Order: sequence, then structure tokens, then C-alpha cells
Amino acid sequence: MTVEAIIESFQDFNINPTEPEDTQFQPLCFNPPADLRATCKSLSETPTYLFRVASPKTSAQTSSTWVRPKSTLPHEEDIFSNLDEGNKRRRIAALLNDHLWWKEPLNDPFVSWTSSPLVALAYIYYRHWSDSDGSPLEKINLYVIETTKFPRGTFIRDVDLLNVFIGSDPLPYGKNLAKLKNWREGNLYFGEYLSQGALQIEGKCQVINAQSIFAGNRLRRIQPAFADIEVPQQRPPWANEVLRLRRVLETRNGPRMQVQPAVLRDSMQALREIADLFENPAWRLPMAVYFAALMGDRLDENVATTPTTTATPTAGSAAALLEELRLFYTSSDIGLDCDQLKTKIIAPAAMPELIQTEQIFRLVHKDYTLRKALDTLGKARSFLGRLGCITGTVAAVDPDRTATKAILSELNTIIKDSKLIVVLDAFPQRLSN
Repeated sequence: MTVEAIIESFQDFNINPTEPEDTQFQPLCFNPPADLRATCKSLSETPTYLFRVASPKTSAQTSSTWVRPKSTLPHEEDIFSNLDEGNKRRRIAALLNDHLWWKEPLNDPFVSWTSSPLVALAYIYYRHWSDSDGSPLEKINLYVIETTKFPRGTFIRDVDLLNVFIGSDPLPYGKNLAKLKNWREGNLYFGEYLSQGALQIEGKCQVINAQSIFAGNRLRRIQPAFADIEVPQQRPPWANEVLRLRRVLETRNGPRMQVQPAVLRDSMQALREIADLFENPAWRLPMAVYFAALMGDRLDENVATTPTTTATPTAGSAAALLEELRLFYTSSDIGLDCDQLKTKIIAPAAMPELIQTEQIFRLVHKDYTLRKALDTLGKARSFLGRLGCITGTVAAVDPDRTATKAILSELNTIIKDSKLIVVLDAFPQRLSN
């Protein structure tokens, strides 16, 4: 066994006996005082899915079981606890500043997540290429968690914390919270969310190895604007690369290049390959939607004859996309049968990748609802045909039409109660009887 293998085998080993290793473990939640709850509104408006990239050199220890920041001391307390005592506001502001500026202090209690897979994917490039890390792709993982499986308050948006602690920042200028806030309010917003303390993610996440994402050139088949991972850059960009890719995804004012049908089919094949990387089938539809949003205007296959300035996929490209996504409908648990999907997307104007994601989710919901309605109509047509065949039988045994009126009344009630699908097959037999 190599040294690297031995080290990796100890990733999930916990030498802290005070930390429970069971399913009853409760995360350390953010619980701001009443006067700050309006400022911390993201506690109630958290995206359903958050993403994180980790390598062996990442500051916070990350595995498929636990995520632990550098500071995981026993009896940790919420950063909002006793906030007005002593210099705690100033101390938390300093910790927040160090974390968001990547200073990696030993007493860092935070772990960062992003609501954008685009940001996470760009960070894989950065981790793989940078001198400070340089981990091979097979050592880098993409973690996706479902936030609804955690208590309210487990995650908070970085901007909310900036708004709370900016007045307590010990740094009056330079790399301080005020500068970060100014960037976040512009186009340098990356959908960052923070958790605090150790977080047990087993059973609430999916883990995809970075090597599998780039295998077979999958990512660039979905969106060719991504860089070639095999051609490293000496000073790898990250924030600027996200901005460059967002410009590719944003709405364009002029006619767009036509995507050849064969190229579009290959993109859909790559999308299916990436979706199949998720071990839990229930995750494949939402993750396929997230990755499909990275196609941007490549979804508009009819642009040669019908130029558009909208970011919504045109009818032809939507049909091609939906044909792929329908493969995952039956295994999905995002609430396709409900009036509203269970998936929450927070899509600010600065994040076109999430605006597109939200639009595709709506498209999927409409497609499923329409197909279900058409299926209902087909069954109704079949039902009415069978009903006509037994009309003579009913008339012969019911000369005064009493039974017929009762049957039609029941049918009317069934239709009004939207229970037609359930009883269509059984109803003609009941009529015959």
C-alpha cells in the first residue's frame, strides 16, 4: 500500500472522541438574534442544492461522510451566540474576513459552498492547475448536497454575513469586508453559502470524481467554451474565468451560430453520461438540468432561421433537451406531480447559469404536466369508446333511465374531483355489472 493510499484511508477517521459519529448528530446552525433575522433572510431561502469542490489540499476536510473546517473544537457555539459580549462581533468579523479572503486561519469555523455548478467547475480547473494545489483530477471531487435534508439555519449566504459584520471589521481598508461586499453587489457574485462547524453529509449528498466529469471530453461537448483541462495555464484564473463563461451563457443581441444536429445530439449524449455519474437515480434529473443550463445558446438549434434575443430554449432545441431529460422523469423526486417543484433556485441577475437552470426546470415541469394531461385524454377517449359499446346494454336493463342518470352523475363527480385517471379502466366494468 502506498503512502497516498494510507493517508486516504484515514480521511474519515475521527480522533476526537467528543464528536458523535451517528445519525443523531445535529449540525451547528446559525441562529441570529431577532434584530438581525431580517438581514439573514437566506436562512429561509436556501437553494435546494449546493456544490463544493475539495482536494486533499483543501483547507476543510471533506469526504462523503463529513465536512470539517479547521476549527472543530468540542462544545462549539454559534457565531451569533452572545454576540454583544466583549469583542465577539469584532472577532467574528475578523474570522469571516480571513475565510472569505482565503487566508485559511487555523481557527476558521466556516466551510464554503456555492449554488452554482459553473463556479464549482471553474474551481476544479483552479485546484488542478494552481501551484498551491496541483492535485490530479482523480484526487478532486465535486460534492453536491441536498439542503432540505438539513435543519433550517445550517447554511447562510455570505452576503448576509457581510451585512451583519461589516461595521465590526477591524480592517478599515484593503482586503476587508467592505471591499468584498462591493464586489458581491456587482458581477463578482458566486452564490457562496457558509456552514459552521462539522457537518455530517452522509446520505444527504452525491460525490462525483472530477476525472469522470472530464473523461471523454464530456464537459466541453456540453459547452466548448470551457478550457481544455489537458492544457494547463501557469496563472490559472478562477473569478475571471467564471465571468468569461457567464458572458458566453448570457443573452446575445444578435443572431447566434447554428448548432448542427449531430453536434447537438453529441451534447445531449454527454449530458446523459454526466447525469448517469450520480449514483442515486433520484438526483439525475435535477443534476442533468443544472448541466444542461451550461449549454447556453447552444440549446437554440433553430437560430439560423429564427434569431432570438431570449435565453429561453426555442421549440426545436427544447424538444431535443426534453427527450433526454424524460429518461429521468420516473426516478425523480423533485415533485413533478405537484403544482410547484420542490427544487428551489435562487437566480440573481449576475448568475445567468442559474437563470437558465430555473427556466429549464419550468420547461420540464410544463412538459411533464402536458404529457400527463395528454395521457389522461387518451385514456378518456378509450374510456368513452368502451362506454359507447355498452350503451345498448344499459338501455335494455334501465328503461326509465334511473341507473343511467346515477351513472352519469357519478361520472360528472369523478371528473370534477380530478380522479378520472384512477377509475377509467374500472368504470366500464362497473357499468356492465
